[in-house]
Amino acid sequence: MKRIYAIVSLLVAPLLHGQLLVDQQALPGTVAISQPLSVGTVAGQSFVPTFSTMNYWRFNSWFPIFEPRTISVTLSLHSGTDASSPALAQSGMFQIESTTEIQFPTLFYYYMPAIEWNLAEAVSLIPQTTYTVFMEAISGDSVLLAAYLDVYSNGNFIFNGESFAAQSLAFTQGQVIPEPSVVALLLIGLAILINKRYRTKRCTEWLPVARPMRTRCARLASVAPRAAIGDRGR
Repeated sequence: MKRIYAIVSLLVAPLLHGQLLVDQQALPGTVAISQPLSVGTVAGQSFVPTFSTMNYWRFNSWFPIFEPRTISVTLSLHSGTDASSPALAQSGMFQIESTTEIQFPTLFYYYMPAIEWNLAEAVSLIPQTTYTVFMEAISGDSVLLAAYLDVYSNGNFIFNGESFAAQSLAFTQGQVIPEPSVVALLLIGLAILINKRYRTKRCTEWLPVARPMRTRCARLASVAPRAAIGDRGR
């Protein structure tokens, strides 16, 4: 039965869908400033959580551009607002390529897609304490970041060490809670039924050689067909 449970676990794991619990969030609004993010520059967004853990960060604060761009960045989570402090979590490389959106018959705007950082492990946080997620450009083209005015009151946009009061990047921070899909629940139920049938079958064929086996079968006697148990006992 251990093999059955192992197989079911492998099948169920990819079917777990997460429910996002949003802690802190800033939505796009009026653009206050745009800053070029290029190799060697570091941009950040500070925030004050109310949750004690986080494993999700979404960043979508790009300014539209007029030609296609590609950039590779990394994200890191820090306590406080100093990018040189030890990182509490570090992402892998995100390679971002611009997409197009038609605005007029002969004019194209290019947009950079959102970055979603699903942390491998949840990071413990101290509620009501300032943290910052920094984004560092590693390679690629220069792109524009958009900072919005008065959209988030618990943190600021930070660019190359300078903090911009009342300005914020568009972001979402929170905790993703895994939830099983319908298929996952069916697989779990199937495993339980197989296990129950397997144990019942063993109890109808047991030999009186071990007390633990007799004890388990006594508890399952009401589940197994009484006639079958009686025939085996003769």
